[in-house]
Amino acid sequence: MTSTPPSSRTPLTVPARPVAPQRTVPGATHLVLNQVEDLVDVDAFDGDTVASFALAEYGADWAVQRARSLAAVVWGADAQYAARLSHRNPPELRVVDRTGRRLDAVEFHPAYHQLMDTAYTAGVHALPWAPDAVAAGAGGHVARAVLSYLWNQLDGGTACPTGMTYAAVPILQDAPGLQGWAEKAAALAYDPTFAPVETKTGAHIGFAMTEKQGGSDLRANQTTAVPESGRRGPGEAYLLTGHKWFFSVPMSDGFFTVAHADAGPSCFFVPRWTPDGTHNSFQLQRLKDKLGNRNNASSEIEYHNTWAVLVGEEGRGIPTILESADLTRLDFAVGSAGLIRAALTQALNHANTRHAFGAPLVQLPVMADVLADLCSSGPPRRTSGSASPPAPTPTPRTTGSSPACSPRSASTGTANEHPSWWPRHWNASAATATSRNTSCPATTGRPRSTASGRAPPT
Repeated sequence: MTSTPPSSRTPLTVPARPVAPQRTVPGATHLVLNQVEDLVDVDAFDGDTVASFALAEYGADWAVQRARSLAAVVWGADAQYAARLSHRNPPELRVVDRTGRRLDAVEFHPAYHQLMDTAYTAGVHALPWAPDAVAAGAGGHVARAVLSYLWNQLDGGTACPTGMTYAAVPILQDAPGLQGWAEKAAALAYDPTFAPVETKTGAHIGFAMTEKQGGSDLRANQTTAVPESGRRGPGEAYLLTGHKWFFSVPMSDGFFTVAHADAGPSCFFVPRWTPDGTHNSFQLQRLKDKLGNRNNASSEIEYHNTWAVLVGEEGRGIPTILESADLTRLDFAVGSAGLIRAALTQALNHANTRHAFGAPLVQLPVMADVLADLCSSGPPRRTSGSASPPAPTPTPRTTGSSPACSPRSASTGTANEHPSWWPRHWNASAATATSRNTSCPATTGRPRSTASGRAPPT
């Protein structure tokens, strides 16, 4: 008998972010000045030319309101606070319950569940299969990429289960006997209940591939698979014995793994609960103590005659699992772009707000050069087909011009206008500094004393 934690169907919410009152402390030794407050309420969709352009250009304009709604959330004070809470209170592994019965469950802070519920309801994990995407007939993956780009500006940890589930849906749709799983994974609902998937409103999917001795070399895996009843082939049941050194999303409802069958490395799908309603026979060994991404559980696992279903043919496990690689790699790239966009947004806000030596940091030469380099390596330009994203309406600059360099736009070369990738809500002084790179090639953030950019010998 397996004990289960209480149902989590009741929505979990995090208390509103506390705001420090403005007050004077008796006997204070100093005034707190020139500090950059938390950046909130950024116009992350309409204020980002590339994100809005992608939907319009690639047949996904039906998703504009979805993207706009999510963008309003990800830079909101409550969501930012929930993200911080979820990382400060990382998940905990519960190997057994209080009576000593095996549990193998991972418990998360309520802030994590709040983030997951927001992401799944928005369709970050499965928008291409949502009714409005299917009805539109085009642009589903582009629209979902924009949602992931926006979501990663808030939290990269919960972007792991959304990305894993996204990559898993097509494989589940094509695998014999797993179409019901595909429907649950594609549902725009988050259900963290520790229960069989048949009783849930939605599902999320994980991956467990890497072993201690092999790393990325899946052919070096030791885990074995034998047919449960002697029948072989796609959709048949097998029993797995072995381990995985890295298991992403250990609280998933089911996960893909690779094990050696008679014909070689093969792909299997492992449900958390077996068809008879009992907990599957695998054991979580520990959670990884990671440097970052701490609200996302990553674990080690052992299989003890673990029940699994063969996906694809025996011996074709690596090609089968690589079918999901196109989507996982796409999501990694999009997610990285979102993280970079968030970092750049924070850097611009900091440099535009904080002052030193009598001016905002953005107007100081060294800082301006660094920011110019960051902004100049923005979104790539299209070289064929339709035009690049249009530039916003030119905005006159009023401050910050360098006497040595007339500011010009990095996208058009025209003086006194914002480049097309510039956030529309930013003021003119920041735009001035970041555009210097075009008209002054020497001011690229590299040491000015050498042509190569290497620091001069000391």
